[in-house]
Amino acid sequence: MLVIFLIAYYKDHIHLQNIETKWPWLLLAIWLITLLLAAREQVRLLFETVPAIAIAAAVCVSYVIDLAYLQKRFLKYAILVAMILVTLFAFASAANQSLQTNQYSGSMVPGPWGDAMTWIRENTPQDAVFAHWWDYGHLTVAVGERAAVTDGSNAKGWNYQSGRYFLTGKNETETLTYLKTHNVTHLLISDQEIPKYYAFSYIGSDENYDRRSTIGVFALQDVKEVRNGSLLIYGGGWGFDKDYLLGDKILPEGQAFISNFEVPQSITSLQQAPKADVVYNGQQYQLDVPCLWAQGKRVNFETNPNSTINGCVVLVPYIQDQNNVNAIGGAVWASEKVWDTNLARLYIYNETDLYIKLVYEDSTPLALYQGRLVGPIKIWEVNYPEFIKPDPFYLQSSKYG
Repeated sequence: MLVIFLIAYYKDHIHLQNIETKWPWLLLAIWLITLLLAAREQVRLLFETVPAIAIAAAVCVSYVIDLAYLQKRFLKYAILVAMILVTLFAFASAANQSLQTNQYSGSMVPGPWGDAMTWIRENTPQDAVFAHWWDYGHLTVAVGERAAVTDGSNAKGWNYQSGRYFLTGKNETETLTYLKTHNVTHLLISDQEIPKYYAFSYIGSDENYDRRSTIGVFALQDVKEVRNGSLLIYGGGWGFDKDYLLGDKILPEGQAFISNFEVPQSITSLQQAPKADVVYNGQQYQLDVPCLWAQGKRVNFETNPNSTINGCVVLVPYIQDQNNVNAIGGAVWASEKVWDTNLARLYIYNETDLYIKLVYEDSTPLALYQGRLVGPIKIWEVNYPEFIKPDPFYLQSSKYG
């Protein structure tokens, strides 16, 4: 646009004077283009286009009205009536759509989140500090009336540290040091962290994306009768989060995926290692899984390292309705990058910890409800051993978050 203006200016200086009457159009064009380019990089910035579009619409209406007054009487009133009718129709359509949308819109409170925030207000000291993923920061501060390490403002750039040393942390000393540095007294994790796992594991990764992964969700699709029991078939999909070497073949990240899990169930117990059915480039492979969580117990299996995909299958209930519940009808897949993280240990496996004590949990089970994963809001209290000391390293801002 600048080049076009300069060419026009050098051809005839009068264009410099004409721009005084056309600058609103130029400003709106630049404003909209800038916002649309920004939204291309961050889709949530589409919200920022609303004021620019509203002002552009108002300018257009004003321009049409000015144009109408320059016409003959019949055409003038015809344009004005048409403008009024179009405006009323657009308003009625938008209002109806907004009413329909808002009718089914919910809030985090009241409900499980409201109950959790009430518990926080009534059962934690006023100087308590909560560590959780940033999404709940303003909720904790405004409704729970307690401080949070990270929130939606993201002013400190601490999301990287939160994702790396808290949620995907695998070293207890690092985790406790990070928490101690931020004066954290309580932790909070909800079921929303499972679909969000990619986000905070991506942000919490190093330059080689060492933590980036997702948590797979599978549902029981078939039961095959075999000798000494049954074979439970869980269907779903999970794309590999790293390259796996299988003999002389490489199953690449993002291309190979798990389509099913086969869990052998004997008449009395789960005894044999589960199998992962892997698909890559039109070919199918079957790999052993060395870990299974079922009915609150972890079972480890001896497997051949050359035909094993490290990770853990966690069997959870599948709830269709109150009268139709299968205690092992769902499965959650925690890969090698996930299965020994703080989130997996504390939230998925519900393991006890010497220094992190569970103090609150709502009544929602970790389960598949009509195909959608649901789970409780959990809160833990942190008690630090004497050897844990604050480290300024964990106060540094990060370009990754």
